[in-house]
Amino acid sequence: MQLDFLMLREIYENKDSTQRSLSDAFFISLGKVNQVMKELTDKKYIEIEATNNKNVVYKITKLGKEYLKEYKVDRAIILACGKGLRINPLTYDTHRSLLKVKNEVLIERIIKQLKEKKINDIVVMVGYLKEQFEYLIDKYNVKLVYNKEYKNKNTLATMNLASDYIKNKNCYITVSDIYMEENLFHEYEVEPFYTGVFEKDLKNEWQLLFNKKNKIIGIMEGGEDAYYMGGPAFFTKKFSEKFLVLINEYYKLDSTDKFYWEDVLVRNFEYLPDIFVHKVKDNVIHEFDTIEDLKEFNKTLTGTGSKSFDFVEKYFGISIDDVSDIKCINEGITNKSYSFIYKNKKYVARIPGYNTEKYVDRKNEKEVYKLLEKKNISEKVLYIDDKGYKISEFIENARFPNVNKKEDLKRIVDLFKKFHSLKIKLKEKNDFITMIDKHIEIMEKKNVPALYQDFDESLKEVRKIEKIINKQKLPISITHGDPNIYNVLLNKDGNEKEDRLIDFEYAGMSSPLNDIALFCVYQDYNIEESLEILKIYEGKLKENLKKVFVNLLALAGFYVAIWARVRDEEGDIDSGTLGIDSYHYFKKVIKFLGN
Repeated sequence: MQLDFLMLREIYENKDSTQRSLSDAFFISLGKVNQVMKELTDKKYIEIEATNNKNVVYKITKLGKEYLKEYKVDRAIILACGKGLRINPLTYDTHRSLLKVKNEVLIERIIKQLKEKKINDIVVMVGYLKEQFEYLIDKYNVKLVYNKEYKNKNTLATMNLASDYIKNKNCYITVSDIYMEENLFHEYEVEPFYTGVFEKDLKNEWQLLFNKKNKIIGIMEGGEDAYYMGGPAFFTKKFSEKFLVLINEYYKLDSTDKFYWEDVLVRNFEYLPDIFVHKVKDNVIHEFDTIEDLKEFNKTLTGTGSKSFDFVEKYFGISIDDVSDIKCINEGITNKSYSFIYKNKKYVARIPGYNTEKYVDRKNEKEVYKLLEKKNISEKVLYIDDKGYKISEFIENARFPNVNKKEDLKRIVDLFKKFHSLKIKLKEKNDFITMIDKHIEIMEKKNVPALYQDFDESLKEVRKIEKIINKQKLPISITHGDPNIYNVLLNKDGNEKEDRLIDFEYAGMSSPLNDIALFCVYQDYNIEESLEILKIYEGKLKENLKKVFVNLLALAGFYVAIWARVRDEEGDIDSGTLGIDSYHYFKKVIKFLGN
C-alpha cells in the first residue's frame, strides 16, 4: 500500500488533515505517519500550513498537485444488471438500485458521489428493467450499456462486456445497490484495490486475507472480526491489461455462467499484479438483504421508490413502516404477488408483469372484477387500476388444488362450470384462434423468430382446425383464459361454496371448453386423461363432442407455445420449457387426429 500517495491525497482533499486524522484514516501508528510526512516534506509535496491545538496542519504544494495528476481516475463502471431478488417484492417492477434510501435513489447517490470527485465519465451496465435507467442519460450524462445475457449469466458476463470500457483506463468498478455513508471515491488513485468492509460476523461473506502491507493474498468464507469484499474496486491500466484477459478466458468456458467476476479474481491473485485491500470501518457501507434491513436503516422513510409498494402506500395512506409480515407468495409468468398485514388484517398486492400491457387488456380485467362483485366466485378486490396493479383481501383457510386427488379435480371443474354459467358478457374475445392471431401479429411486428422449424406447416394445421371449430357453432360464455391451478383456491374445510378463482386478465368470451382444454394442456394430460376431465365437466360424452374437444386440445397447445415464445422475446421473463413442451403437445394431438 503506497502510504505516501494516499496521505498526500488525503491532505489534498482535506485541508484540516493532521497526523492524528491520518493515523485514524489509514489504521497506522503515529510514528509511521510522522515518517511518511517527513518523506513528503523532503520531496516538497507538502508543507506545514499551521499549528492548531498542538496539531500540525499540512497543505499540498503545487509540486504535490502535479504529482497527483499522473493518477487521475478516468472512468467508473456501475454494475446494475441483476434482478436483486433479496429484497423482493420491492424489486418486482423496480430495479433495486432505483429504490430510495433516506429519500435518495441508490444509484443516483453513487453517481453524485463520483461526480463530486470529478469523475464524470460513468458507464452503467444495465439488464433487468433496462428502460428504467434511461432518465439517467439526460440527468447525469451517463452512458448505458445493455447486457442481454443478464438473465442466464452472472457478473462475469457483465464484466466481459464492460472490458472495452475498462481497458486503458484507471477505472472504478462498483455495484449499484449499496449506500455509502461517506464518499469513498477519489479524484486520484494509485493502486488496484478491493474495498474491505469490517464486520464482526461475516457469515457467508468472502473474507479478504492480506499481509502487513495490505496486499490481498487470498480469501476464505466466513470468519469473525475481519474484512469482507464489499464496496467499490479500482483497476489501474496495468492491472486491467492482465486481468481482462483472464475475464475473457473464463467467460468463454461453459462452466462459468454463474461466476461472479470476483471468482476470477480470487482464483488468480498469484498471477496478477498486486492488488490491495482498502479498509473501511463498519457502518460506512450498507447493503440490504431483506426489507427489514431496509426499514431498520431507513428510519426517515417517506417512500421506497418501488412501484410494487407505492400503490399500496397511496391506497391506504401509509408507509412501509405501517405494514408487517411482507411475504412473496407467487411469482408467475404474467404477475407477481405478495401478502402483507396492515392493522391485523392480511392483504394481497399483485404487480403486473413486465410488458404485459402489450397483450393483456387490463381495462377488461377491471371490468370483469366489477361484474363479479357479490358473485362469490372471486377474491374481494379493494383496488385495481388500468395497469393491473391490484389489492385484494387475503383468502383465509384456502389452498391450491392437488390435481392427483379426484375430489380436487371435480371441485376445480365444478368451479369453472359455475363461472361459465354466469350471465356475463364482455367485449373481449379470448378464443384460441383470436389469441393465436393476436400473438402472430406481435411476432410479425417485432420480427420475432418462429423458433419452431416447422412453424409454417403447423400453422396450416391450425387453420384446418379453425374451419372445423367454426362449423360447430359452440356455445359462448365468459371464460377465464388462464385456468392454471395457481388461479384456483380451494377451501381447506371442503366448503365448495368458498372455492375461488383469481386473476382474470385473460378473461373473455369463448367456448367454455376452451378453459377445460387449456387446463389439460397446462397439466400435460394425454388425450385419454383429458377426455376424463371433459366427462367430469359434461357428464356424458358424445362422439362428436370428443372430436371437437381433441381439436381444441391441439389449438390450446399451439396457443400456449406461441404465447410463451412471444413472452420470452417481448418480456423480461423466462418461461422455461413451457413453450417447447406445449408445441410438442400440439404435435402429438395433430398426429392423433391424423390417425
